[in-house]
Amino acid sequence: MGCNIRVENSVFQGITNAVDSGHSDSASILQSIGNQGLSTNIGGAAFTPSYAYTLDDVATVAATVQAGAGPK
Repeated sequence: MGCNIRVENSVFQGITNAVDSGHSDSASILQSIGNQGLSTNIGGAAFTPSYAYTLDDVATVAATVQAGAGPK
């Protein structure tokens, strides 16, 4: 309720409902940008971070996460 979420270049696999929009209200914002498996948008544009950042290519995100997950 009343959240402001920006989801960019993320991968959602093996799930049918990444977002439960039943908990949103008129103040809620969810902006999906460049994702795989999530295209839900609620409200207008989400916040813009006040700092610079570089996104990983969405095509490499799943492999990058899997390569770094688990015990080493």
